[in-house]
Amino acid sequence: MDLGLTLIGIALIGIAALDIFGVVLATRAMGGLVTPFANSLIWAGGRWLDQHLHLGGRLMILVGPALLVFVVALWAGLFITGFACLYRPMLGEQIQASSGGLEADMGTALYFSGFNFATLGIGDIIPVSDLARMLTVVQACTGFAVFTLGISYTLNIFQAVNQRDIFALSLHGGSDQTGRAEVALLGLCPDGKAAADAGSVLEDIADNTYALLQMHHAYPIAHFFRRRKIELAMSRIAFQVLDLVTLAEALLERETYASLLGARGFLNAKNAALRLVHTTREMMWHPASARQHETDWQGHFDTAYAALAAKGLTLRPREAAWSDYRQLRQAWNPDTRALAEKLGYNWAKISGDVEKT
Repeated sequence: MDLGLTLIGIALIGIAALDIFGVVLATRAMGGLVTPFANSLIWAGGRWLDQHLHLGGRLMILVGPALLVFVVALWAGLFITGFACLYRPMLGEQIQASSGGLEADMGTALYFSGFNFATLGIGDIIPVSDLARMLTVVQACTGFAVFTLGISYTLNIFQAVNQRDIFALSLHGGSDQTGRAEVALLGLCPDGKAAADAGSVLEDIADNTYALLQMHHAYPIAHFFRRRKIELAMSRIAFQVLDLVTLAEALLERETYASLLGARGFLNAKNAALRLVHTTREMMWHPASARQHETDWQGHFDTAYAALAAKGLTLRPREAAWSDYRQLRQAWNPDTRALAEKLGYNWAKISGDVEKT
């Protein structure tokens, strides 16, 4: 029994250590042993409950912060329970009460372990053997490290999510608060010509998109920080960037806008957004690709084409532009839609497409 408890304790401590190492310190290499599974399960449960209670996403807004609290509590619980399993066989001999008798049960071991992990010092139970004292010091140091990493991890998560919100608001502002890619494209082509700073604007978009991708690599839990405002959704960010470059590539006359379409910023923005949706979908447990609804894109395309033509932009023939727009969008729409629906968003609100029944 003592050997079994010791092995269980070592296993729990090892799982906790590897999980916190993977989540906080080696994100790209590991990503944690337990946390990714727990995050996905809790998110699925929260989404199911939100849908069945008809809360309109209000519950899912709380899941991200709740997951953060759960993760830190999980690490603490695994360490406390693991060390308690190591202490349990020592109670009464190597670990004694400072006065009076000592109940040599698991409850006492958990109390002693929790007291040490919280680095509260030695209380009414004290270690008397060298091994017990060494374990007490190791656990106290572990507790301090976990609390420090937990606080740092929490602050970094909120900073990363705030940076994502700033980027989302910037994109939304660039479309004159409409979320329409053709409006943003008109801003890049005032008076029917590509603006001198259009390439640098697109380079900034690309840099922010790559930063967003890196943020979600480093902090996968950020996926689950869902915002109620649709313009702050990560899938909306991806859609806006991808629709912007797709409309530009499909609709704009190639020679007239060669400086824009050939700009490094344009290519970087396109590649960054494609990597964002494909990589994030893989990290989100491969949600099934949504069925294509190409007929729903026609109205979206027609509105954009009419708006650009009305402002004097030189456009390609409608049929050729529509054919290219449809082909280009096929490359990213399934993953973008799957990601949006995985996070509980209505795709029509994300994309502005009018779905036909």
